[in-house]
Amino acid sequence: AFALSLDGDYDATQDDTVRETLIEDCKEELTTLHEQQPGFQDVIILGFQNGSIIVRYMVIFEGAGVSSDQQIEEDTQALLQSGNFPSIGGYNVTQDSFRSIQP
Repeated sequence: AFALSLDGDYDATQDDTVRETLIEDCKEELTTLHEQQPGFQDVIILGFQNGSIIVRYMVIFEGAGVSSDQQIEEDTQALLQSGNFPSIGGYNVTQDSFRSIQP
């Protein structure tokens, strides 16, 4: 599982409509981020945490040729640092906030 931070107000995610929209936006943009990695299947949003908005999520990979966890993490970090990753739900991704977490 992974986490990254968005430059928004966590309290706003407590509204059901805002939270559901942000979940959809996160799933769409994180799918775009990971879909080029070998064996990509799906993104599952685990939830949000306080600290700006921390997005907790899992990526499902399967099949032959799936990269190691370390390679997936390094590839994702490189994509985020390239500056080509769009915002999520109107929030910018905080630089260097991407990390591996326990689900």
